[in-house]
Amino acid sequence: MIKISKTEFRDLDGINQEHYDALQGDILARLEASFLSKTISRCQHDFIFDEIERILKGNPDELLEVNKEYKTYCSQHRCKNINKGLTGIFNYKRFSNKNTKPYCAFDLAAKLDVRVCPYCNRQYTFTVVTTDRNISRPEFDHFFSQEKHPLLALSFYNLVPSCKICNSTLKHKKQFSMDKHIHPYVHGFDGAVKFNYHAKDSRSAIGLGTNMEITVTVDDSHALAEQFNNNVQVFKLKEIYQGHRDIVAELVRKFYMSDGRYLETLFRSFPQIGGYEELYRLAFGNYFNIADMDQRILAKLTKDIVTHLDFILPVASGTEDQTP
Repeated sequence: MIKISKTEFRDLDGINQEHYDALQGDILARLEASFLSKTISRCQHDFIFDEIERILKGNPDELLEVNKEYKTYCSQHRCKNINKGLTGIFNYKRFSNKNTKPYCAFDLAAKLDVRVCPYCNRQYTFTVVTTDRNISRPEFDHFFSQEKHPLLALSFYNLVPSCKICNSTLKHKKQFSMDKHIHPYVHGFDGAVKFNYHAKDSRSAIGLGTNMEITVTVDDSHALAEQFNNNVQVFKLKEIYQGHRDIVAELVRKFYMSDGRYLETLFRSFPQIGGYEELYRLAFGNYFNIADMDQRILAKLTKDIVTHLDFILPVASGTEDQTP
């Protein structure tokens, strides 16, 4: 899993504020209409009115806290059906409609520009918008189920851009929590979860075949090992990544056909290559830095296999101190 990080080109705080500014007026209008029509109770109205900013902008832990406070507040005021009317107020169906103006899921997806599903790192999730038409975008996974937590249906950090397979097929209605699963806005797998391979015959051992098993191992000593394992299981990473054995075989082949000197040979052939990051990208067709791994599919798999193979690095300015 790849963390959705704040970068030079992705100002998460700014996008979060824009999300709030675009939605809070309509939400409060629907809140007042629901109260006047007696769809919701006075305690529901008062809590949401007072806490709308925390509800929409809070980080994942804050969202859990405000949701808990909401339940407590309603209970203290003897409100029985605390979820009544919330779907209409925090109207995700309207938000997800591509024709909703002036702000909808397409606008949020375009601002985030998460180009690869963070859960699997296998599917592109481009947002495609023309001047007059919204064409395609990632799905938004509600990390905290909107069925169980309708108060959080439009919360910025509860909307995780993801591919259809991960969101609608694999996770679907499974209940996620911070103490059992990894939240893409908080953590990524980084070095705690690694892809590797086990070749089952001699040809595959040198990259001439794909008779191999892709493995996914979790560092059991890591504080988040349980959450990592649960994400691996939910998104079936070990099973699904078997389909990418050809990619691994190509990396293995590059290593063995060059006696481990593939990077060194490439650098000597093209000495104008700027440094290790560019050399790595040209050699393996992917990004090296963790912060860039949401830009291209299979970046995590590629890095883990390249690291395992331990390619010999060229000794030249800008490369000698870098390690894959």
